[in-house]
Amino acid sequence: PGEAPGQGGFSIIDLRDLSNPAQVKTVRSPASAPNPVFTGGAGHFWDIDDGGIAWHTGSGGTAAFDITNPLNPLALGGTNAEGVKTPLNDFIHHNSARPNAGSFKPGAAPSLANGNVALITEEDYANDGDEVACDRSGTFQTWAVPDLDGATYRAGNPGLEAGKGTMTPLDSFQAPAESGGGLSTPVGGFCSAHWFDYHQSGVIAQGWYQQGLRIIDVNDPRTIKQSGYFTAGASEVWDAYWVPARNADGTAKANREKTNIVYTADALRGIDVLEVSGLPPAVQPRKPTRPAKDPFQSPANPR
Repeated sequence: PGEAPGQGGFSIIDLRDLSNPAQVKTVRSPASAPNPVFTGGAGHFWDIDDGGIAWHTGSGGTAAFDITNPLNPLALGGTNAEGVKTPLNDFIHHNSARPNAGSFKPGAAPSLANGNVALITEEDYANDGDEVACDRSGTFQTWAVPDLDGATYRAGNPGLEAGKGTMTPLDSFQAPAESGGGLSTPVGGFCSAHWFDYHQSGVIAQGWYQQGLRIIDVNDPRTIKQSGYFTAGASEVWDAYWVPARNADGTAKANREKTNIVYTADALRGIDVLEVSGLPPAVQPRKPTRPAKDPFQSPANPR
């Protein structure tokens, strides 16, 4: 929903009474702005990073929100004009993650350690036959996040229109067209990237529909590289999950460390359990210079 027909937005829901949830309000979002496929606009996914910033993906690209006051979220920025057109968004920005967000430093060189790289899936399975053409189907992308200066962003974009943020694309990747090998049956069918999960080594596990599981190294966000894959004939991998590392008592480790085991959710095969060897060392985040309780507060970015 949006504030007006065709604008695109999201709902804030009051869940204090779980038997009677209530919509409190709707809020405009650049990420759910209309495009030629979703003419009324469509938001898709929320990810809240370890810096407390909420990321919204959808038909209008990707946008960041300060949700310190959850009833009055403030737009902080989003993808630039490249995020609302071919080849980086033919259908929808599907889901995202920003590793090491607590180490964010405005203006720093894009790197996982600096917390200023957004990882984004572009799903595309219903656009002029792209669902059966791997070289035109949905991609996995890296984007630079140069700032989260919400005051400047909102002043220059009071209508919260899509494509007016400062985030810029670094690289995009299509499997198996770029990497070679790994084609499932039918060859070339239903190729789009879908859900992914980030590993502390700077490697993601990505479900790629009929092209199986893709293991992708993003340590150099300007040069995305496939490290491996698993396909199994008739397959449709929707999601991939790194298994959490656990303490001796069985609880997951507080730092979200993950093992080298991947579970895939496959619409045809069920669940596959896979072991990934040769992962790089863990990325060492830059030490944050701001208080952990509010890593994005600054005089230039008032809340």
